[in-house]
Formats: sequence, C-alpha cells, structure tokens
Amino acid sequence: MSYKDLLRVIASGLIIGLVTYALYVALDRYVFTPALCGNASDLAGRCQSKESFASALAMVGGAIVGLFAMVQTKAYRPLLVVLFATISLWGLPALLVELPWWMFTLAFSLIFGLAYAAFAWIVQLRNLYVAIGVGIVFLILLRLLINS
Repeated sequence: MSYKDLLRVIASGLIIGLVTYALYVALDRYVFTPALCGNASDLAGRCQSKESFASALAMVGGAIVGLFAMVQTKAYRPLLVVLFATISLWGLPALLVELPWWMFTLAFSLIFGLAYAAFAWIVQLRNLYVAIGVGIVFLILLRLLINS
C-alpha cells in the first residue's frame, strides 16, 4: 500500500467518522429523544438507553457509507476493512457523549481515520486467513482498549 493510498483511506475514515457523528446527533436529537423521552413516566427506562440506540443505528449507517468509500478509494478487501472497523468501534459514540461537541467530533473522526487505516493495512496480507486472524486479534485489542 503506497502512502498516497494510505492517505486516501485515512481521509475516507475521517469523513466516515464525521458522517457517523452527524447521524448519531440527528438520530439522538430528532428521532429517539422525542420518541422515547415523552411526557409519560413509563418511558423513563427507554429514555436512558436512547444514546445506545442512536449509536447503533449511526454505526450501521456509517458502515454503509464506509463500504462505498472504501470501494471508491479502491482499498483491498473493503468489506473486511469496514467490518473490522465497525465491530471494533461499536458503541464508541455512547462512550464519548460526555465530551464537548468539538472534542467529540475531533476524537471520533481521528479514531475512525486511524482504525480504517490500520485495518486497511492489516488486510493487505496475502493470505486471507492470516489477514482475518490478525484482524481479529487487533479487533479484540481495540475492543479491550475501548471497554476499559
């Protein structure tokens, strides 16, 4: 993978992070907050989990956009890159929700850019099974890092 290709993947990852953040904010504010946090007191339990619902849907939407972006940048094994990045960063918006919006956006985009670049580099291995194995190990390490 050349530096030019790597920079394209990083830029795509940054944009995917921004799109996922925008989806998260839109879903949280305009879909789940009005639907789950109404006046009724019986919805209080569901209102507490609106961030996780918005996070899950935003990550799926971001993964779809990410697949198109990785195909457009001609990344090697784009579906594998998107699956690894999405699974490893699952639930990240709900963890960063306490940050100010500008820090949330910056951190989220940078993390997405680095994750897409790392997984795009990992799946470059010639043997598919070795690439999947190394990708899974790196995915587990990222999940442990995020959940700690």
